[in-house]
Amino acid sequence: MTHFCLVSDQPVPNFLPALEPAIKPERVVLAVSDGMLKKAEFLKKAFVDRQIQCETVPVPEPYNLTALQNLFVGWLDSHDGEAVMLNVTGGTKPMAIAAQEAFRMAGRDVFYVNVETDELFWLENTDGSKRLPLRLSKPISLKTYLLIHGYEMREDKKHQSIPEEWKALGAEMLRNAPKWQRALATLNFHAMQAEQRDVLDMGRIDARGIGAWDEMMEQLYYNEIICDRTRLQFRSPEARAFANGGWIEHQVFDAIRTIDGVQSPALNLQIADTDGNRNELDVAVLSRNRLAIVECKTKRLDRDADDIHGPAADTIYKLDALRKSGGLRTKGILVSFMPVEDRHKHRAQAAGITVIDQGSLSRLKECLQAALK
Repeated sequence: MTHFCLVSDQPVPNFLPALEPAIKPERVVLAVSDGMLKKAEFLKKAFVDRQIQCETVPVPEPYNLTALQNLFVGWLDSHDGEAVMLNVTGGTKPMAIAAQEAFRMAGRDVFYVNVETDELFWLENTDGSKRLPLRLSKPISLKTYLLIHGYEMREDKKHQSIPEEWKALGAEMLRNAPKWQRALATLNFHAMQAEQRDVLDMGRIDARGIGAWDEMMEQLYYNEIICDRTRLQFRSPEARAFANGGWIEHQVFDAIRTIDGVQSPALNLQIADTDGNRNELDVAVLSRNRLAIVECKTKRLDRDADDIHGPAADTIYKLDALRKSGGLRTKGILVSFMPVEDRHKHRAQAAGITVIDQGSLSRLKECLQAALK
């Protein structure tokens, strides 16, 4: 069995049917225009990794209907007698029209994948019977999803564990978000400074006027994050990382992996594109074969001079860029320990990014679940 596919910016509909046992191919042929050569290479690597043969058919004129009809009819003539079906989901509109007509005239099966529901619909059927839609139920791994979009996983800390006591402390930090806001902001600042300087001991912190500082320090000491109640001396690099925003990343990660239907949740995921450019994703997860990228922030995001400069604008810009790189259906989620101003929420919403800030942290799992729908 061979799948003949039309390459576009959406590789998932080309790849998913190849996982389905009922129609799984031994070979995939990719019809690819000049503008989609890189996309085809990403797909080809993923197919080969699955022990599926893959080859390409150049499409020099992706908008010339007559040339396209001649190309597809000629290809079918040269492969007469082979079991081939057309996946008409991708390509340009003229490519899809010409390919479907050529395969219909040749009496070959044609199917289309609904990218919103991952359902496969039969448009042409060789035996004339009515074939029911097929639910493409085989999930893609996060590694494969990134691969077909041109990224490689360099480091995945999804199995990284922290003490249960630290997880409980992180949950308490969420519950006490309004009360501990200034104390945690101060902790985050000094933990970040300690990490940048690669030291564990930041000495005694002048916390006069910072509410709940002593209460928070007591909890840090009790849970073995720091060595002394009155001195910000971290017990280990791991404890320092936890204080430097790691606590909220773990809370988000633990909440996400308990949501029904999620695939391949990963924490602090390092990825690289084909040019070697690296990015770190605080939390990444697949839901219904759609990527969601979560950016977690504990620092203040309300110091922007305007809508295009400052911490909030920079965070939204970065998350939007990451979201776009992950495919058309990728979701971006910003989880902020601090309140986020309405103007920044509106800007994030316009970019397709969901914001979960301090006022919603008590319903973190519920909000994440809604964002992943």
